Amino acid sequence: MAVTVDATGTVATLGSSGPVTIKSTTLTTHTSATVLVALLGLAGGSSTITSVTWDTSTQTMTQLATINSTSGGNSMSIYGLLNPHIGNLVLNATWTGTKSSDLIGISFFGSATDTIANCFPNTATKSSNAANASITVTSKTSDIALAGFCQGSFNFVSITNTQIWLDNSHNASVGARSTGAATVTFTCSDGGNSTPYAAAAVDISMPAATATSEDQYHQPWSSVGQKKYMIGTREAGDSIRLGTG
Repeated sequence: MAVTVDATGTVATLGSSGPVTIKSTTLTTHTSATVLVALLGLAGGSSTITSVTWDTSTQTMTQLATINSTSGGNSMSIYGLLNPHIGNLVLNATWTGTKSSDLIGISFFGSATDTIANCFPNTATKSSNAANASITVTSKTSDIALAGFCQGSFNFVSITNTQIWLDNSHNASVGARSTGAATVTFTCSDGGNSTPYAAAAVDISMPAATATSEDQYHQPWSSVGQKKYMIGTREAGDSIRLGTG
């Protein structure tokens, strides 16, 4: 079974004159959801993210990757949450300093749920001044890779793989997902304009395979589940004698 999209919200966006918090209310997780991912883009100078939560403030999400652009004017951060509460709930982010912002949530099913490290085995961050922003993350077949970008000076036009959102109303921000492979690269088009950008990506993994053995149900003090074998022996001139082992 591969990691699969459960539900995708729509991006929430605020201008720099807004408060130091943003809420997204468009994501509805279903009973099958095993993990929730939030992507937060900020612009307007450096800042410190103080919290990202689901179900208003009931479940606190874990920061998986964060990066500032080379100019320090933009940032992209990705957060994860195992076993999210189910329903049309509130995704909320807060930070220090007044910034323009973009926030979106996506839920998945079929992922690992035992630890954050097993669910998100690979992350990547990148800041650069190059045109047509890009980032590569290690992944594998049956996983899903996810990436987000934020820049300030030029608008994004498109992104490779499956676009999740593209918003140029306040920040220039964009994100996409892709089925897993050995490595997955996300590349944006911005008209070929060189500008500082921040990019982050994560790999969402399915549960590790559980090793089994033919005697897995046998207890050493019990014959239940123990395999028995018929062994035949014969001495010269005798009939075959059978025993078990």
